[in-house]
Amino acid sequence: MTHPARRGSRSGPQPGLRIACLLFVAVSLAGCNDRSEVSSKPPTLVRIEAVRVQDRQRSVTLTGDVQARVLAELSFRVSGRVTERLVGVGAHVKPGDVLARIDPTE
Repeated sequence: MTHPARRGSRSGPQPGLRIACLLFVAVSLAGCNDRSEVSSKPPTLVRIEAVRVQDRQRSVTLTGDVQARVLAELSFRVSGRVTERLVGVGAHVKPGDVLARIDPTE
């Protein structure tokens, strides 16, 4: 004699158990979205810009003042025309190095 519950049994859980599991999951997920906390920050305003094709500028003209990072005041003891420059701009020099030569005829 076969048991009435085993007649036509399936390999998975019974329909009543499935419904109970689905209800449990639905109730659990419903509690995840707690809207009781209200944000005190005002909403951020966003400006929307439409994308469009426009000509680009090849150059921009600006006004300004260019200044050196380091300024050194140099002068010669005698006046005259510089005939030879022995040191390049930005080169490191030591005291006593010859920087330039002046025309001796003047």
